Amino acid sequence: MDTATGRLLAGGLFCAWLLGPVCIVLYRLFVVPHRYHEIRDRFLSDNPGEKLMPEGERVKSGAWHYARLLHPAIKDPPNPEQILEDQFYYFHGWFKYLFPLSSIIVLSGLMLVFTWVWLPGQLQVQTQAAAPSEAPTPMPTRGPAQSATAVQTAEPQEAPAGAKGKGSQPKPSPIPLTVVMALWGAYVWSLYEVISRARSGDLTPIELYDIASRYVVAIPIGYAFSLLVFDKVTPLAAFAVSAFPLRDIRQFFRKQTLEKMNVKAPATDSSASRGYLADSLVGIGGDTIARLEELDIATYLDLAYTDPVRLMIKTGAPIEVVLSWIDQSLVLVYAPVHRAALAQYGMPCALDLCEFYARHCYDVNLKQPKPWANDPAVLALATKLAIPADFVVDQVLRSIYEDPHTQFLIRVWYGPATPHTAL
Repeated sequence: MDTATGRLLAGGLFCAWLLGPVCIVLYRLFVVPHRYHEIRDRFLSDNPGEKLMPEGERVKSGAWHYARLLHPAIKDPPNPEQILEDQFYYFHGWFKYLFPLSSIIVLSGLMLVFTWVWLPGQLQVQTQAAAPSEAPTPMPTRGPAQSATAVQTAEPQEAPAGAKGKGSQPKPSPIPLTVVMALWGAYVWSLYEVISRARSGDLTPIELYDIASRYVVAIPIGYAFSLLVFDKVTPLAAFAVSAFPLRDIRQFFRKQTLEKMNVKAPATDSSASRGYLADSLVGIGGDTIARLEELDIATYLDLAYTDPVRLMIKTGAPIEVVLSWIDQSLVLVYAPVHRAALAQYGMPCALDLCEFYARHCYDVNLKQPKPWANDPAVLALATKLAIPADFVVDQVLRSIYEDPHTQFLIRVWYGPATPHTAL
């Protein structure tokens, strides 16, 4: 291999080594702070015109209520913004990225060095095999008297030790091609995983540990799988199994299963009472439900009382979308079998019921019930749900309104009239 080819090969391997770590560092430098500002502006915004909280409590931001949800023992969090920041960077702190990123740098570097050791000898062997062989030199015609001398002269003479030069045959690399292809499969998969998760906004240190572990298991898994196939395609099999996007395939099958279940058993009030997200929530696609189930959020109870910051980080969804998921789930906690009827009345979410409760049943500023017994809207709602009116007010509307997670949603959702950055 000449010098120019060697330099070109070394440059390509060096760029391949830098590509993944550079994407991770850029994600941490630019995307992560932007996501935190998105949460901070939503949680610390203020809207004095909001009517669902008493005037004395409107000064308490969504971050204050969020701090109370994280630390119920603290009655009045002194610095809710700091608690919010600590919770966010608990998942995205630089120290969290240090070890998995270093592991990826070291393991991918070893893989490329491994390739550098193997590839030059392989190229020389292929070049030598492709070169045309030299034509044999014809022996001159000699007489009978010279035949013995000719035979002795024609016998090959052993080259002296150390006399191997340019014409010597290059030795092939002792490293099997199957091993190299398994490592490159792991590299392709890791690069795909880094770029796709950076685009979707859910590249966290936990995912980086999965990427680093793929380099470790690539050789044994790829080599073991190659033993199950024909000898001629073992390198290809090793590459395929190492680059196999197992998570995406698993998520695809989960999505298809959920869609088939929904076709066979369409969502109804009775199916919503079972609690599964696919039966309960509307406006959420199969990919999202599959991702939530991957995060062990399988029922509306899991979703209603999950940490919205953690859920935003793990799914990559905007914070407004995450809050809307929680908003729908809180209704199902208190009225699962009446979801369809409430949606027909234009109240599919917990905040919709809170507005109804504050308008017809409860005086927010005086903190006392209104005379709702003869209110036509309350009686119509009770008739629509086919349950007594006092049960609707006391057990459904009041319970939803007083839930601490609903109080948090009120301050967070109705806050963005004045963003935190403009205060």
